Amino acid sequence: MNGDVSSTDHPGGSESHADTWNRELIEAVEAGDIERLRTSLNSKAGDVNSAHKTLHVSVKLSAGDIEEDSSPAESALALAILKGRKDVIECLLEAGADPRLPIRWCVPEVWESWTGEGTLLENGGWTFPNALELALAIGHPDLRYNLPGYRLSYSNPSSLDVVSQPVTVQADPEISKLLLHNGAPMTALGLEAIRHHKEEGRLEFQQLLTVDMLLDILSEQLHSSAILQDVVNERIHEVTSLEQLLLDRATLYSELERAFLLEQQRSAALLAELEKSKVSVGRPSHALARPRQQRQVMTAVRPYSPLRPDEIALSAGDKMLCIYFFEDGWVAGTNKTTIQTGYVPLTCLSNGLPVMMIPERKDSLTTLSLTIL
Repeated sequence: MNGDVSSTDHPGGSESHADTWNRELIEAVEAGDIERLRTSLNSKAGDVNSAHKTLHVSVKLSAGDIEEDSSPAESALALAILKGRKDVIECLLEAGADPRLPIRWCVPEVWESWTGEGTLLENGGWTFPNALELALAIGHPDLRYNLPGYRLSYSNPSSLDVVSQPVTVQADPEISKLLLHNGAPMTALGLEAIRHHKEEGRLEFQQLLTVDMLLDILSEQLHSSAILQDVVNERIHEVTSLEQLLLDRATLYSELERAFLLEQQRSAALLAELEKSKVSVGRPSHALARPRQQRQVMTAVRPYSPLRPDEIALSAGDKMLCIYFFEDGWVAGTNKTTIQTGYVPLTCLSNGLPVMMIPERKDSLTTLSLTIL
């Protein structure tokens, strides 16, 4: 089943004035009716560059939903070129058709079973940068274009032959020359097409080329090459900047690594020194001096109140068993009266130094474990 196909003037209501002019122009071009075409163009009821066929496709999906799509199709100038009608092209160009504008059209896509995936119109499209490249059949010698009719409507099309017809564009040097003289640009692709036709023995295409055209093409290619070179130079500059950035980062990381290693060495040296000296934090180095050991009972001649946790109190008359005598004027022993063990100043004991001032503790601030019996 090929589905339903219809070609209507304006389904569902009356046409606008612009639609009527558009339809009459397209129908005149498709029929090759010069008189009717001139009548439509002379009315100037619309823009000849906007005159085109219209497609509408409605598809019932396998799930029961309806999907629709619409799109402009062939323009009046594209139809005239596809049909090879130089006289029609002349009429359109005289009325203001611009051969420099891109030409694009599409035909409906068809599937045996519609699933809703893909597009209804876009996949069957052709695009040309300008009218001359269509006339020279650049890249697309075998095309398909839509069936005759201004407004085409399809429902569930399932066969390509039902919605479009094939056409082989025969490049015509006279049509190409006409388009060139009306402003169509000769591009590098156009030059390649002319060379191709010349190799096939169609020498008349060689006459299309003028010195000015060749110079324009050469200038365009040189300009494109210059732009490309600028892009390449920018990329090279970006890569060079990135390489410099990476080099700077590598230098920075190397310096940080060197500083880290030096800090490790300093820390290791400090730890070794601390381990060697065995000095606790906050203790003076001379605290490791060994005291003189001598057991002697002495009598307190004046009281003393302790200032440190390892010191003990004295009252006048207390008996003090002294065991360790330090060079800083302190002794360590046991107060036999209070049965307390600790440090006291020697100046508070009989036979002590004949001074009243309490000496500063230095050597007696030892970390050694003293055994006091």
